[in-house]
Amino acid sequence: FMYKHDTRRMLQMAHQRYEQTGLKQWKHSEKWAHYCDNCTSKKSLETQFNMRVEHG
Repeated sequence: FMYKHDTRRMLQMAHQRYEQTGLKQWKHSEKWAHYCDNCTSKKSLETQFNMRVEHG
Protein backbone atom coordinates (compact mmCIF):
# COMPACT_ATOMS: atom_id res chain seq x y z
CA PHE A 1 0.00 0.00 0.00
CA MET A 2 1.21 3.46 -0.77
CA TYR A 3 -0.86 5.47 1.67
CA LYS A 4 -2.79 4.94 4.88
CA HIS A 5 -6.10 5.76 3.16
CA ASP A 6 -5.46 2.87 0.75
CA THR A 7 -5.63 0.46 3.69
CA ARG A 8 -8.97 1.89 4.78
CA ARG A 9 -10.37 1.59 1.26
CA MET A 10 -9.20 -2.01 0.89
CA LEU A 11 -10.84 -2.97 4.19
CA GLN A 12 -14.08 -1.25 3.16
CA MET A 13 -14.03 -3.12 -0.14
CA ALA A 14 -13.44 -6.42 1.67
CA HIS A 15 -16.50 -5.79 3.88
CA GLN A 16 -18.60 -4.96 0.81
CA ARG A 17 -17.50 -8.08 -1.02
CA TYR A 18 -18.16 -10.24 2.03
CA GLU A 19 -21.70 -8.83 2.32
CA GLN A 20 -22.30 -9.41 -1.39
CA THR A 21 -20.84 -12.89 -1.70
CA GLY A 22 -20.71 -14.35 1.82
CA LEU A 23 -17.32 -15.89 1.00
CA LYS A 24 -15.02 -16.08 4.01
CA GLN A 25 -12.03 -15.20 1.84
CA TRP A 26 -13.16 -11.57 2.11
CA LYS A 27 -12.96 -11.50 5.91
CA HIS A 28 -9.87 -9.88 7.36
CA SER A 29 -8.03 -10.95 10.49
CA GLU A 30 -8.32 -9.28 13.89
CA LYS A 31 -4.98 -7.51 13.49
CA TRP A 32 -6.60 -5.23 10.90
CA ALA A 33 -9.69 -4.43 12.99
CA HIS A 34 -8.29 -1.24 14.52
CA TYR A 35 -7.67 0.14 11.00
CA CYS A 36 -11.17 -0.77 9.86
CA ASP A 37 -13.97 1.77 10.35
CA ASN A 38 -16.64 -0.93 10.00
CA CYS A 39 -15.13 -3.13 12.71
CA THR A 40 -14.51 -0.19 15.05
CA SER A 41 -18.12 0.97 14.68
CA LYS A 42 -19.51 -2.52 15.13
CA LYS A 43 -17.44 -3.10 18.27
CA SER A 44 -18.58 0.24 19.70
CA LEU A 45 -22.24 -0.55 19.06
CA GLU A 46 -21.91 -4.02 20.58
CA THR A 47 -20.31 -2.53 23.70
CA GLN A 48 -23.08 0.07 24.06
CA PHE A 49 -25.77 -2.55 23.52
CA ASN A 50 -24.23 -4.90 26.10
CA MET A 51 -24.01 -2.08 28.65
CA ARG A 52 -27.71 -1.27 28.17
CA VAL A 53 -28.73 -4.91 28.45
CA GLU A 54 -26.75 -5.32 31.68
CA HIS A 55 -28.19 -2.16 33.23
CA GLY A 56 -31.62 -2.31 31.87
